[in-house]
Amino acid sequence: MSLFSGAEIAQRLLEASSENPNVPSKGSGRLRWFTEQFKSYDISITVETVRRWLDGSATPEYENLFVLGEVLNKDVGWLLAGNAALSPKLSLGKDSSSWAIGIVAGIMQLQGVSAAFPGLPSCPEKSDPVHLYAITSGSAFPLHITLGVEEQNGWQFNVPVQVGNTLILGLVVGKLMEVQIIIIDRAGLLAQGARAGDIIKLTLDRNYKANAHTFKKLQNFHQLAQ
Repeated sequence: MSLFSGAEIAQRLLEASSENPNVPSKGSGRLRWFTEQFKSYDISITVETVRRWLDGSATPEYENLFVLGEVLNKDVGWLLAGNAALSPKLSLGKDSSSWAIGIVAGIMQLQGVSAAFPGLPSCPEKSDPVHLYAITSGSAFPLHITLGVEEQNGWQFNVPVQVGNTLILGLVVGKLMEVQIIIIDRAGLLAQGARAGDIIKLTLDRNYKANAHTFKKLQNFHQLAQ
């Protein structure tokens, strides 16, 4: 799956900066303000790095994008893909995969598939394992999103046992915002995962394989209706 556009991310960062009353105006210490905000997250960045993010010549790595979403009070999915405000701003956290939901919703919209969140009028009744619905071909497909944690030889995904028959999608985000969405099929999860309490831990190699089982990539959300 292709990278998000650095120029488009920069445009949304500038828009969010202009809308946020806490951000100084251009030429009045804006770049330095961003470096100070990052210090509160124990992350050191330079003024030049911020300048490159805002002019589109560089793309923030996903950890930095998380901080940008927090300080600008914007959903990461919106910063990445410009998806409309389909729900209240997601509760983000470095130790949580919840922000990945916004990224997936943005990708869905880029591909022409509507995204809807549990609890809204357009959605079926809320179910805890369901993070969002993909609306395509007149049907609502319930999705559970789990963020892959990079390990030395691959990725680890944590899936709650009670996810049931909900379609499980694993999100892999590379350092330069390369994104892959992996279909974690139920049979493969149960055969290759290791249960730890209420969680099933699934470890995949760089080719998204666990032993002899290969987990497929989701190339387009329209595939769900096929």
